[in-house]
Amino acid sequence: MDNYYQILGVPENADVEEIQKALLKQLRLWNHRLNAPTLSRRQEAERMIELLEEIKETLMDEKKRNEYDAKLKQFEEERKTAKVLEQSKENDGNQEKQQSVSSFEEKIESEPKDLEIEALEPGKEQAKSVSLTEKRFYKHPWFVGSILAGLLIVFGLGWLLPTKFGMKTGSQNVSASEAREIKELAMQGKIYGVPFKADATWEEISKSWGMPKNSNQEAGSQWPNKNPYVEVFSDPKMIGKVCKISNKKVGGKKQLSLSWQEIKKEFGDQFVYRIGDDGKGGQFYFYRLPSYAVEFAVQNGKVIAMQVGKEHCFPKYEGIKPGKDLETQLVYEIRELSRHGKMYGIPFSIGTPYNFVVKEWQNSEETGASGSRTLYYQDKVLQFDHENKVCQLSYREIPKRYQSISFSKVRQIFGTPQKIESNSNISTYIYDYYAHRVEFVTSVDKKTGEEKVISFKVVTTCQSGYYFDPSLNQ
Repeated sequence: MDNYYQILGVPENADVEEIQKALLKQLRLWNHRLNAPTLSRRQEAERMIELLEEIKETLMDEKKRNEYDAKLKQFEEERKTAKVLEQSKENDGNQEKQQSVSSFEEKIESEPKDLEIEALEPGKEQAKSVSLTEKRFYKHPWFVGSILAGLLIVFGLGWLLPTKFGMKTGSQNVSASEAREIKELAMQGKIYGVPFKADATWEEISKSWGMPKNSNQEAGSQWPNKNPYVEVFSDPKMIGKVCKISNKKVGGKKQLSLSWQEIKKEFGDQFVYRIGDDGKGGQFYFYRLPSYAVEFAVQNGKVIAMQVGKEHCFPKYEGIKPGKDLETQLVYEIRELSRHGKMYGIPFSIGTPYNFVVKEWQNSEETGASGSRTLYYQDKVLQFDHENKVCQLSYREIPKRYQSISFSKVRQIFGTPQKIESNSNISTYIYDYYAHRVEFVTSVDKKTGEEKVISFKVVTTCQSGYYFDPSLNQ
């Protein structure tokens, strides 16, 4: 449960005026961050503004505030009780462990004494002889050498036997049981070797691993001394909690090379698929689980990394339906991004100020003067309006991921276009979404007769000054 007073930085007995001032301060801060240069920070700002509106609605209404205060008090009392019980269990467990260890040590210490007493008792020469012989035998160089040689043979053959008899080893795919274990952990919001869940509080994490050595909004928090491959990401919706754990080296207990096919057998075919942004051929498969979500990074048929967390921490998959049909998934991707004034691979949305763009894209080229600028960065093209805000997103050439999309699939998902413009073999289809629209340009393949998408853009009416409104991002 969120503590609204802690979020605002006011005491629980704060009056209405104090709460109003704190709300205004927070809203100004997060509204300013709506124009942040990175997508994740803008999304965090949108979520925080939603949370602040919820806080305002609750704390500014006397009846709702009284109900909230009662729930908060009950929650804190239950948490205190749970901590006391947990501490009590830990103390009991430590005591039992100490008793267990001490009794085990006593047993070890008693065994050689019994043997020695038996050997020295009068009338038991045979026992004495055996006892002394055993002691000499265990210390004999031949015996020690035999044991060492045996261990070397066992461990040496241990690496060869599985390969000899067709069993799976560390250099090959891990077993299905390890893939099953990964699924079982993911269902609980966990990753192997990490003692906390993907929605744990920072307080819980610090108890297990201490404070992170590296902490970054984009890259996540890291504990190299605990696990150098793990990163933990904060929850933009819940202050004081995390929402995603990333593991850059996957494969069960021994961090072996894990086959994507083994994972697919366990998790099934209902995944959302995308291609990596870095152009290195990485493929990503996303599964929605009952309480969490999981993403696998795959290269050359091997799972090279994975992430487990709450679904809202995987914004690239928002609104995209799972299934085997990649073309359908890609068109859904275009639709959902365009509805929010965005386009794949471009970290800015409709309405982003010119200054933020050039700060991020320092090596960009541009044409035109203020009020009608066009900016080029690699294969991306942005157009700015008379207020120097982004009013059009497009590419010089359609990204490879979209090159095989047929317009029939676009029509199936987008519906009937609001406007059609045709010229010879080229057609333009226009769809309106909120304050901006999507324009698809198509061409008919002469061999197959199929109408293919050759380019598209997300655009506002650049002369009207009508921009993307974050409040419509629902």
